[in-house]
This record gives sequence, C-alpha cells and structure tokens, in this order.
Amino acid sequence: MSLSKPSRGEVWFLNLDPTAIRAGQPSVPVSASNGENDVAFIELWLGTKVSAHTRRAYRTEVDRFRTAAGKPLGWISMTDVQAYAHTLGQGSLTASQNRALTAIKSLLSFGQETGYLPFNVGAAVKLRPNPDDLARRILDESEVTKLIDRATAGRDQVMLRLLYTSGIRVSELWMHLFP
Repeated sequence: MSLSKPSRGEVWFLNLDPTAIRAGQPSVPVSASNGENDVAFIELWLGTKVSAHTRRAYRTEVDRFRTAAGKPLGWISMTDVQAYAHTLGQGSLTASQNRALTAIKSLLSFGQETGYLPFNVGAAVKLRPNPDDLARRILDESEVTKLIDRATAGRDQVMLRLLYTSGIRVSELWMHLFP
C-alpha cells in the first residue's frame, strides 16, 4: 500500500465520473469499493498542497494510516481514525500526533468535498490539545546576545545575527547557502 509518485511515462487508468467530465468540472476518480482509485485520488489531493515538504510529510502519514487501517478509503470509519489516533498517542509528541491526524483529516475532508467519499469520518475526531510552551522556548535579548558573542567570530556570528534580526528559518538560510 505504499504511495509513490507516478514514474515518467507511467499512465494510471481511472474510472472517471462521466457526469463531472460533461459538466466541465475537474475529473475526480470515482470511489471504487475495492480501493482501485485510492492512490490516484491521494495524488490528486497531494497536488493541492503547495509545499513539497508538506506533500512529502502528508504522503508518509497517509501511507502509514492506510497500512494501519488495511482497507480502502471508502471503507474507513471513524473508529479506524480513532484507533490510528490512539496508536499515535503511544510515544509520539502531541505536535507529531496532531500533524499526522491533520493530514488524515485533510484527506478525508477533501474526499467528501469532491464526492470521492460519501462522508468525512474524520470530522468528528478532534486533535489533542497542544501545550503552549512557546514562552519557555523563547530566548530574551540578553541571552541571544550572549549566544552570538560566544559563537566563533566571522561566519558563525554573521549567520546568527542574520537569523536573529531577519527572522528567517535555518532551512531558508541553508537553502540559499547550499542550493
């Protein structure tokens, strides 16, 4: 049940809804009870995500969920989503659990909105409250100054100053330094 992008030159044959095609609407695969169109539908949903990082993370979460559920999307029940949420709660951080559930809920919501799924069984599943520990993670200005001053003079200090004053992420800085 692994999800993968179609390789170059690969063609997926889908059962498309002819009424949607005649109406000029974007074609969404018809939900088949055996799940034969699930992978194509998931790829369609992933295509709505702007960030490549989001697509990769969501693909991983959906792959894990489908493996755990062991059934086509059309057969997924709220109990399946709750059971998966329970397994996520065993050893994962709350933020990680919520990210995984957000991906699953987004897929199920998209499925219901497009008509691929008759119901959004994930709508009733709530995310876990995430403790607000942001205040504990924020350094005050004097701590940041000490950090910059103790860094190796030159490149390291310049990078730390840039990160602090501009507010860019480390990944953004890294992307520009090493394209």
